[in-house]
Amino acid sequence: MAGTLYDIQELKKHIQDDSEVPHHIANFIVNIAEESCNDLLGSYLKKENELSRAKAEKLKMSLSMFGVHAIEKDIDKLHALLKDSDSFQTILPVMNRIKSHLRMVKKQMLKDFKMVITLVN
Repeated sequence: MAGTLYDIQELKKHIQDDSEVPHHIANFIVNIAEESCNDLLGSYLKKENELSRAKAEKLKMSLSMFGVHAIEKDIDKLHALLKDSDSFQTILPVMNRIKSHLRMVKKQMLKDFKMVITLVN
């Protein structure tokens, strides 16, 4: 069912009942794909680098749980940049790549699960 953007089998390792999958997918779409990136960017803009690194780490764990492996390198890179760099020009392109990749994952999930979720941006 899933495209190559995520691996539903990864998710199924973490949940008891397959009927919970759509709920977890909806949660991913709304909370992880949208909010966690915006949260991360928000904490970075407030120069809360420690918090930003923690959020990057949490995002990576969430993505791993959903089998979204293609951007793990970008998240690792972001994590390292947050530690070593204060350059917005360096960090922003990485964040934007992560966001645009998550947008593709989200679209794929919506298509695969034929869910209509109204996202308020």
